[in-house]
Amino acid sequence: MTDNPVKINRRGSVFELVLDRPKANAIDGATSRKMGEAFVEFRDNPSYKVAIVTAAGEKFFCAGWDLKAAAEGEEPTTDYGEGGWAGIQELPNLNKPVIAAINGICCGGGLEWALSCDIIIAAEHASFALPEIKSGIIADAATIKLPKRIPYHIAMELLFTGRWIDAKEANRWGLVNEIVDKDSLMDRAREIADHLASGPPLVFAAMAGIFAERSGVIDFSLEGKMLMAAFVAAVGTYYLGNPWIGLLLAILACVSLSMLHGFASVTHKGDQVVSCVAINILIIGLTTALAAAWFGQGGLTPTLTEEQRFLEITLPFADSLRDVPVIGIIYSDILSGHFVFVYLV
Repeated sequence: MTDNPVKINRRGSVFELVLDRPKANAIDGATSRKMGEAFVEFRDNPSYKVAIVTAAGEKFFCAGWDLKAAAEGEEPTTDYGEGGWAGIQELPNLNKPVIAAINGICCGGGLEWALSCDIIIAAEHASFALPEIKSGIIADAATIKLPKRIPYHIAMELLFTGRWIDAKEANRWGLVNEIVDKDSLMDRAREIADHLASGPPLVFAAMAGIFAERSGVIDFSLEGKMLMAAFVAAVGTYYLGNPWIGLLLAILACVSLSMLHGFASVTHKGDQVVSCVAINILIIGLTTALAAAWFGQGGLTPTLTEEQRFLEITLPFADSLRDVPVIGIIYSDILSGHFVFVYLV
């Protein structure tokens, strides 16, 4: 058993948690409390945008509750910490995406931990099960969560029988987003995390809304504009290497779609809702098809380097003033550490 079963890797705006409790990466109360402390840090620190959870080794992601601790007297009702089981299952106000990188056997409470995440990437050899029923107990959280994640009848079969499924079947039912080879698991998880943390597309949507409001049109197509602006900005920045050019292209994309919507709704007096829905459907299909054709990454754009991104700005003396009462919190934690758009607005 390692001295520190919860290892943290802080990589820019990505927070990585690695469970390291050989041999099966099972979780006892003390480990769950440590995991809870880590997730609270992730939740409360504004510099972290995305988290990745995984486990050490290649055989087990997590076997669930530590039966050895149970044999030594630990009760199922023990204190698992602020976030509940595995530090995340009951953590309030966690509104940041969490990616699970499943590197092996994921069963019982380990699967419940994975179900608490937003995106699940699995290695080819990963397997999944809820075997509690064979011991005469209920997979409590999974009983609620699993039927909401995959088809109801499949979920109930897995809960009633404790049957094991491999990564391919998990992917087929929608439990797993993507399957990769074991050597590429963390690279892929980090690629997705970097993609999610790479920029504030809501700024682009706000720009589109401003232009639409000026035309006197109520706009329901902000989602399409946001997606198109983010796509154009990412592609332009990837090829041209300058995020400011990418931003300009995003603005032009927003303006163009706003003009299209205004032309249909104002000039030709078309139904605004129909126009908005049509734009959203068009952009979803267009960006997915172009990304798949150009980059071959399942509809995703390439991950940008740090030189190609707008980075968070740390204000002068933010670190040195952090410990000053009141002023330090306001200046270092609230005012400092934002993207350039926050200060421009």
